[in-house]
Amino acid sequence: MKNIKSIFSKAGIVLAACLSITAVNAQKAFTVKGNLGKDKQGKIRIHYKDGDQYITDSTQVKDGVFILKGKIGDPAFATIALNPTNPNAWHTSMESKKDDQVNFYLEEGTTTIQGSEGFTTAVVTGGKAQKDYAQLMNLYDPINKENKKIFELGQKYRKEQNDTAIARVRGLDKVVRQKKKDIDSTFIAKNPDSYIAFITSFKFELKGKPLDFKKDSERFNHFTKEVHSSNAGKQIAARLITAKKIDLGMTAPDFTLNDTIGKPIKLASLRGKYVLVWFWHSGIMGIESQYFNINKAYKKIDPAKFVVLGVSYERNSEMKEGNNQESELKEAWKKVIRDNNINGLNVSDFGGIDMKKNEAVSTTAKAYDLTYNNIPQCVLIDPAGKIVLKAFINNDLLPKLKKIIGE
Repeated sequence: MKNIKSIFSKAGIVLAACLSITAVNAQKAFTVKGNLGKDKQGKIRIHYKDGDQYITDSTQVKDGVFILKGKIGDPAFATIALNPTNPNAWHTSMESKKDDQVNFYLEEGTTTIQGSEGFTTAVVTGGKAQKDYAQLMNLYDPINKENKKIFELGQKYRKEQNDTAIARVRGLDKVVRQKKKDIDSTFIAKNPDSYIAFITSFKFELKGKPLDFKKDSERFNHFTKEVHSSNAGKQIAARLITAKKIDLGMTAPDFTLNDTIGKPIKLASLRGKYVLVWFWHSGIMGIESQYFNINKAYKKIDPAKFVVLGVSYERNSEMKEGNNQESELKEAWKKVIRDNNINGLNVSDFGGIDMKKNEAVSTTAKAYDLTYNNIPQCVLIDPAGKIVLKAFINNDLLPKLKKIIGE
């Protein structure tokens, strides 16, 4: 395993970061022992995600007793079921929700599951991650009961087409959501040594949400070195290093990508104007406001001062692997540009984001910390090449641009 080093920002903030984001914590042995009652027979299936690997394992249960062994990196959310109805562990159906099963956190060491009537009423005893998870679930319990009542009321009023009552239910839902946020905030504040608190704090960022260096560094450093040394901790630490490099006031990382006719365009060659770099893919074209707001900015701001540079991360999950894939993607990309009248300069970085792993692989995608979970987004670069705005594309974009550019 790579050594961990400390990286100090000018503000004196310490980030524990792995030398390589791809470094993986050593796999640690786990054992799951269960006793579900002597009448329980059949098959036990467990599934969980270890890093970017989806793991499914199974064993037989005899007279209620079973044992599972394996290896794991970070603690992982796991589901274990007795005689599951669905053959695909990763696909939830209405029937599979009724299975005799329990959720818990799988981690290094021994986890015991004890119950006389199967998993549904069993008690799970494990390490620190499981204890923290159980504590958080207990805190959520009153909220979950409120949510169930709100859901039932919503169904009732929608059936009755009672718009006034539906609006009232939405208000109740907003209150309950805030209660859950408050529970999370308190739990996080009280548990700086908790992996569960960490992934609760960074649950959206771990899925690709952009990081704010100043704000999120402080949040990161609330947690202990042990938490930082987890794979999730290393992932956020490495992304914070990138976030610092593309923070407001920093020089935008340069790149050279080809346009629709194969001509290379270098970002630095556009200095002297404000450049709105728009990272996108055609999957967002169904959201009319996206390209509408980009085109509105293109048309409303003086072209002597301003240029739009679209960077496409085209993807097609159904396209077969082969030599023609890139050419097919290019043609699809050009068609999207034509059909939607996307103005400005347009370049592509096909393959820059690994679609299966949803992680940056090209130099440009890595430099701007891009995944399919955080695009479309845009970066405004001033005439000197400094980043002056980072934003998503919405109806507030044009006023923000005009204010900065001085239109």
